[in-house]
Amino acid sequence: DEPHLAISHKGAVDFMGIKHQNNSSHRDYSLVGLPHDHKYYVVSPSEIVLAETLSTLEKINFYSHQKQYEKAFEIASAHMNDVDDFLFLRVVEEYLEFLIENSSFENAAIICTKLLGEEAILWEKWVLRFSTCNQLDVIAPYVPLNKPQL
Repeated sequence: DEPHLAISHKGAVDFMGIKHQNNSSHRDYSLVGLPHDHKYYVVSPSEIVLAETLSTLEKINFYSHQKQYEKAFEIASAHMNDVDDFLFLRVVEEYLEFLIENSSFENAAIICTKLLGEEAILWEKWVLRFSTCNQLDVIAPYVPLNKPQL
């Protein structure tokens, strides 16, 4: 394994290779920030590494990749202006699938009411998904009766 520097921020950990790290102690490093530019520099005895804050898309993709679908969903919901419809739908569907796979059917049904709106095709898809889990009784009270008509 190549030596690395671990940087942790709110549960996310990134690793970066720093040359000659095994010959240095933590006192040999410093962090210099330009907060208004969202840029930070890790300064070591042998090099300077640029660290930038992640964009909304990068954060969503990071948490999705880590299977932290609820966190990805929270970020997408909080930044609706920065997220296109296709990405938002992907995040919603990953989160719903995660809830169903973890037998959190009631939470998934509630999310359906908030996010599927009047999209009949999506409602049909998720009602069918609940059906395959023998959970129609959970989703039934939430299924819209007229807008959309299923």
